[in-house]
Amino acid sequence: MKKMLSALLALSMVLALLPAGVFTASALQEGDYTYIVADSKALITGYTGVGGSINIPSVLGGYPVAAIQNSAFYHCTSLTGVTVPDCVLRIESSAFERCTSLKYAATGTGVTNIGDHAFNGCSALETVKLGRGILIIDEYAFFGCVSLKNITIPSGAVSIGDNAFSVCTSLAWIIIPASVGTIGANSFWLSGGVTFYGFDGSYAETYAAAKSIAFVDIYARIKLNGETLGATKAVKVKWYGLYKNESLQLSWDAVTGCSVHSVWTSDNHKKVLVDAAGKVTNRGIGARSANIALQLYDDYGNLIAANTVKVIFYKYNWQLRFL
Repeated sequence: MKKMLSALLALSMVLALLPAGVFTASALQEGDYTYIVADSKALITGYTGVGGSINIPSVLGGYPVAAIQNSAFYHCTSLTGVTVPDCVLRIESSAFERCTSLKYAATGTGVTNIGDHAFNGCSALETVKLGRGILIIDEYAFFGCVSLKNITIPSGAVSIGDNAFSVCTSLAWIIIPASVGTIGANSFWLSGGVTFYGFDGSYAETYAAAKSIAFVDIYARIKLNGETLGATKAVKVKWYGLYKNESLQLSWDAVTGCSVHSVWTSDNHKKVLVDAAGKVTNRGIGARSANIALQLYDDYGNLIAANTVKVIFYKYNWQLRFL
């Protein structure tokens, strides 16, 4: 008994030294949300609202919201949409499990981890926007999301857990970046219609081959006259005249079946212009050059792939080459 009393006394002394608001043992309430405070951050533990489409608050009780904790929205059948702010770092286990009316979910750029069973059994979930901070999608995260049609895993993610997308029977395609080095053995069990869009030589390609999953290379290959410009290949074409407003047409291996958008840019657009279709034009008279970049994005503005060539205009001919 004396040891227990000593321990409790020591704990009370430590807590007394902490700044006010650093830690709360019991849940607090603000609006529709219950939460606790740890390390001066609010952690959402529950929801008492009427549902519908909601935006998770970025601040509760004056503290930034850092996590949606285990089962915080479990079986909230009135919830139809959720948007998570950039300040949230974690969506924990079963956070939205069995929210059977949830159709849309978007995570902010701060979320790094989608916990196990986080959206398990969200049978109405059609659209998921993952922010670019995602590193890990844990096991069973989207298990049984039978309405989910497609999803893009942001560049930088490293792991897709076992059964993460199992029984996603409507899943038509998924974009998997080259950064992903681990995919669970049964991550796509009973999601047999899915096609992987990824990168040549990536782990996703190896996994797809081993599991007999269709794979499409989505690399940003820049082409001239239908010929791919390689890292060591230079292409020369001559013309005659003053080389003013001369132009050439660049293209890329556009993919079909998934949603990817191309953006062309020039770092010297006042002198060498590139339009939205990849047409490069020398806007004046005289030698000049520009780096022409091709960037590929998903529907949510996440960068998927990029490539650059250098265009050099000079008397009677021009040259393209990879930097």
